[in-house]
Amino acid sequence: MIHYDFPLEPERAKALIAKLNSEGCNVLCIFGCGKFGIEVAYTFLTEKLGLKISFFCDNNSKLYGKKITKDSIEVLAPVDLQKYAQKVVCFSCLSIKYQNDVLEQLGKMQIAHIIPLTPFLNSPFLPAYYPIPSFFKYQKSQIILNMMHGLGNQLWIYALYIVLKKRYPHRDIKIDTSYYDIDYVDESSPYNSLRGYKYALPQFFGINNIPILQENKYEKLQNEIAIVQNFKTFFYSINPPLETSDCSEILFLPKLNVYIKRSLFMNTCYMDKMMAKEQIRQTLNLGLEKNTVLSEHDRKILHEITNTNSVFIHVRREDIISSQKLAMEYDVARMDFYKSAIKITEQKIQNPRYFVFTSSDGLNYCKENFSFLKKAVFVAHDSKDVNIDLLLMSKCRHSIFAFSTLAWWAAFLNDYSTKVVVLGKYLFRGNPCWLENPSLPHWIKIDNLSYLFEETGVSIE
Repeated sequence: MIHYDFPLEPERAKALIAKLNSEGCNVLCIFGCGKFGIEVAYTFLTEKLGLKISFFCDNNSKLYGKKITKDSIEVLAPVDLQKYAQKVVCFSCLSIKYQNDVLEQLGKMQIAHIIPLTPFLNSPFLPAYYPIPSFFKYQKSQIILNMMHGLGNQLWIYALYIVLKKRYPHRDIKIDTSYYDIDYVDESSPYNSLRGYKYALPQFFGINNIPILQENKYEKLQNEIAIVQNFKTFFYSINPPLETSDCSEILFLPKLNVYIKRSLFMNTCYMDKMMAKEQIRQTLNLGLEKNTVLSEHDRKILHEITNTNSVFIHVRREDIISSQKLAMEYDVARMDFYKSAIKITEQKIQNPRYFVFTSSDGLNYCKENFSFLKKAVFVAHDSKDVNIDLLLMSKCRHSIFAFSTLAWWAAFLNDYSTKVVVLGKYLFRGNPCWLENPSLPHWIKIDNLSYLFEETGVSIE
């Protein structure tokens, strides 16, 4: 079942209905034949939006077959509504007292597309004569984000938090960090090599003002609030949104307690819509510089970076190729990719100075395979010092990377006005296709599918 706030702005609402119609959902139903359904919701949908309602539906058997509007719209029984389950858009138009029960009923009927138009407090649908129970007046609807994975992914979730705070300033928004408290490790999981992370925003950025969910864990929340896996334009989906999706649905969350289980939105569109990019960039840059302590050796590298036409090359290998399954899903780029990216970069800038960043266990590979670069500087820190890598990379004027959310954020945080960013087009193998890396205007993507899996012996077929 899908339910979300219906966009009240006419153009957004019309765009949503047009999209649903193009996907075969061409039947519009109002469930609820009370005053709100007939007088308020019906008037809004037909006169304000110009929609054509196909029929009404209600649980009151005395209304079945009756035509209750001036244009003779008929009332059907729920059993008749169920015949249209996959192609109907059902506006559930009931008072607060009955809305949750009917939403549960429609879910059991497997009605695919449900839009509640309950007259909430301060809603434009709320007529003066609708009483609001006292408990509802003071009820706060929470939005809880599932924080997970390493620093780069945490920054994407932080960006989502900032956007939601701007979009819903009066809602209680928290993050659930219980992902980092799990002691049990599933030995059969290919993702074990990616675990061992810690929640790092306070330590690395001094961000201590995000409320942490303390009293509950995800398992306890499942039966208490709406669980949202992730979004795909206007719909809740288990797949992460493609870069081409505009993520509009995140700006129309239901007025319910919502737990976003997979909060990793690797997409910049929702940041654009709320004009949050510069706020995010400035906050992270200031926090990173203030909270990162550099050794004498790292300060020398930073001096070279800031005084040359610096280009970082980020090489992520060992944690991925340690698992054949992960190597099948993620972009372990061959040297062909890096050489192509270097060639493109050198066509656009003069006198590049390369800084090759990798993990400590990938250092020998990089020194051997990038030996053709004159005066290249090789940088490798332990995972606990990932903030140092992020700071140093973000100070490089230009960027080359294949698959890494950390490298993505380094390129994003850099504010050099004429920076050149070359990255792999594809991020990882989704279902059923490869999903694209997010990018900003003027970033250059290489079609990297032909550059995968050099030493792993893994076929991409």
